[in-house]
Amino acid sequence: MFLPLVTLKAFIFQVLSDDGSCKQAVAGVLIDRIVDGQSANKVNTGPYCKARNARH
Repeated sequence: MFLPLVTLKAFIFQVLSDDGSCKQAVAGVLIDRIVDGQSANKVNTGPYCKARNARH
């Protein structure tokens, strides 16, 4: 599940990446989690794409 702050962080990774892909965005979040000493999540773009499309 991508909380709003994580979704924003992933979006920033996506915009700044060379190819602008969702996979790069999720990989950026994964690297950020590992650097922060958190457990690694799966590189699955589905939850991120769903969070980006959510309209609240």
